Amino acid sequence: MNPDDIEKTAFSTENRHYEYLRMPFGLKNAPATFQRVMDNILRGIQNEKCLVYLDDIIIFSTSLEEHIVRLKEVFERLRNANFKIQLDKSKFLRKEVAYLGHIITPEGVKPNPKKIKAVMKYPIPKTQKEIKSFLGLLGYYRRFIPNFALLTKPLTTCLKKNSKIEHNEQFIKRFETCKQILVNHPILQYPDFTQPFILTTDASNVALAQTPENLLTEFETVRSNSSHNSQIPGPSGTQRQISTSTSTSSTSRRENLPKTKTIDVCENAIDRKERQIFITTVFQNPQKPKVTKENGMSIIKAQISQKNNNEEIKNLLIEFCEPKKHYYCFFDNERMYKDFCRTFSKTFNDDAPILKRCTKRITLVTNKDKQQDLIKNHHEGKTNHRGIRETYTRLQRLNFWPKLTLDVSKFINKCEICKKIKYERNPPEIPLKVTPKIDCPFQQLNIDLFTIEGKTFLTIIDAFTKLAQAYPIRSKNAIDISDTLIVCFSHYGIPEKITFDSGTEFQNDTVQKLLETHKIKIHFTTPRHPHSNGLIERFQSTITEHYRILKQNFNDPPHKTMIYAISGYNNSIHSVTNLTPLELLFGHTSTRNPFDLYHNVRYFQQYHVDHKNRMKLIYNEMTKLMQMQKEKLINKRNAQPEQTTFKIGQTVFERNLLADRNKSKNRYLGPFIIESVNNDNTCILKNKNNQRKRVHLDNLRPPVPGLSSGSSSPNPSSPRN
Repeated sequence: MNPDDIEKTAFSTENRHYEYLRMPFGLKNAPATFQRVMDNILRGIQNEKCLVYLDDIIIFSTSLEEHIVRLKEVFERLRNANFKIQLDKSKFLRKEVAYLGHIITPEGVKPNPKKIKAVMKYPIPKTQKEIKSFLGLLGYYRRFIPNFALLTKPLTTCLKKNSKIEHNEQFIKRFETCKQILVNHPILQYPDFTQPFILTTDASNVALAQTPENLLTEFETVRSNSSHNSQIPGPSGTQRQISTSTSTSSTSRRENLPKTKTIDVCENAIDRKERQIFITTVFQNPQKPKVTKENGMSIIKAQISQKNNNEEIKNLLIEFCEPKKHYYCFFDNERMYKDFCRTFSKTFNDDAPILKRCTKRITLVTNKDKQQDLIKNHHEGKTNHRGIRETYTRLQRLNFWPKLTLDVSKFINKCEICKKIKYERNPPEIPLKVTPKIDCPFQQLNIDLFTIEGKTFLTIIDAFTKLAQAYPIRSKNAIDISDTLIVCFSHYGIPEKITFDSGTEFQNDTVQKLLETHKIKIHFTTPRHPHSNGLIERFQSTITEHYRILKQNFNDPPHKTMIYAISGYNNSIHSVTNLTPLELLFGHTSTRNPFDLYHNVRYFQQYHVDHKNRMKLIYNEMTKLMQMQKEKLINKRNAQPEQTTFKIGQTVFERNLLADRNKSKNRYLGPFIIESVNNDNTCILKNKNNQRKRVHLDNLRPPVPGLSSGSSSPNPSSPRN
């Protein structure tokens, strides 16, 4: 309960006063509130993987494996919402289940025998109230009763004003017939929406009827037989009695009325946009009557009038149009358009419907294969794989079908050519990870090769003090690199950890065995991802600027110029520590002898103690400062609203770094399957030949939602291409 509303639920007894802390049942809006909560919990999977009505949930599937997965998904959603399942009322792995007064079976849907006992025991109604009660009880199962409107005609006639209830032979016979049909357990078969339907309609002065039927073959139609224990196909046929005002209307109006009623009955199976299509030429084209005796309907003898008079137009507008709603109209000729406008202006005043004239007919495409062919032709044809918005705009000019935008989005987002060749306009936003804390100098070194003016240097930077060094080497072979590392260790000591890139000059037995001998941890960054070794990359960018400046003033050889460049870098204030690397390393801000910093004479022992305490204080402050700067950067980066997540099993494409140098190359390589995702923002990819490689998540093309892992559909208004 809302804290402000708790007191409104209070009630008192003899000794105590009570207030509800949770919503009590029995309130008028309690069922609607609970249903809304369940809809929110199961949003996205309702009507696709499960059905829910208040606290009753049905989970359906086509196989045991699929059923287990769907059960787990529903259970997880209920657990996340703090809901519990009552096991003694739950049933699992059933092929037949009772639900809302019906029995759902593999063959179809039938009434629940326990529920229709009340109908069977119902006495012959003697008052209008009893007739209404019986018809209400019977009407819940009216789709199981063929010709319901005609069967109950004697009963509904008694409900008219000033009518007397006469228990004549016809009244009692129809009363018993309705009950007998339910007892014989009629079954409603499930419709097959992959097959076309035939809509059979009829109208008389008494009732209307419409029956959508599935096609079995080109010539054979599923029909209901005359027996009561029949299997009624597809969305069940419906009938209703006709009103007095409608019975006096024109024949064409009555014949068209069942068509619109079918749209209302089958609204769950027909797309919303299709239901809103309004065709004014419905009464222009003559309809051929279909003579049949098998379906129990009357023989259709009337045709739609080919002569459009003002009365027919007026009846059509009154029957089909609702005030202030939008409708689209198409006219075969200009004369019809003028007659229509004239009648429209006389029929409506203020609350007129809003009509828009269409000058071209569009094709309603219902065949799935043809839909895919149309999308393919418009996407891969002369337009050379254009994006979602352009393909949809061109396609919708002459074609329409439900979920056209979604189908275009899915097709283009699955196109491998687009994924390999096109730029990624929305690169993945990968959340940064906090790296291990460093609390003293030369605990971790970042090393990489640097070449300038044909001379190669082994560049080294300390992750704590930012002190850098560049050692010239003769070649990139393992022996020269190992010798240079030994020189570095003799200057600064043995580090705990060294970070390299994934080049072969470091990934070899000679270098690795040298480091293993000194018990140094090795970390290799992800291939083709220089950001993983960002400290050394940023240093090389800065040292290049120092080098260029020196070259402008002095024309020294590269190794001599690099010495002065490194000296200038180590004496520059770093943006993170606000100290120079040398100041942070040696603990003072002067290059003079440490004894010259003090006016009084100190013994060596006392200087050693003071220096140790000073350096300890500086290191602690620098550790806190760098950790704070690191967390500030990570929080700023990770505060972005949309972060890209990658999951095991997704199909992705890897960025082709060679395409940066050659614009004719594919922008991405693949496809690959994600085999595992690591905590350091890397993953293992597997291609179709089961070859594996480790890449950084930044180098992947973001997966399209709904195609790899089934979450949601892409937004057509913001296409990725």
